[in-house]
Amino acid sequence: MSSPDALYHRLLSHPLMAEQLVREFVPEAMAVGLDFAGMERINAKFHDRDGKRREGDVIWRIPTVDGEDVVLHIL
Repeated sequence: MSSPDALYHRLLSHPLMAEQLVREFVPEAMAVGLDFAGMERINAKFHDRDGKRREGDVIWRIPTVDGEDVVLHIL
């Protein structure tokens, strides 16, 4: 991945950056019950038809205080 997308991919692969994205762009009422300390990245790596390793979008699983999960999918 050697494009401008690669920079965003690397940047948003860090938990603090993903948290800040949510806190800045999601209404506070939606983000208030999210447990950012427990968030974990979901592996979106795969191999294409030629066998080359590729990275998909950035995906985070964020638990809530109610015991549910929210999936943050960054395209």
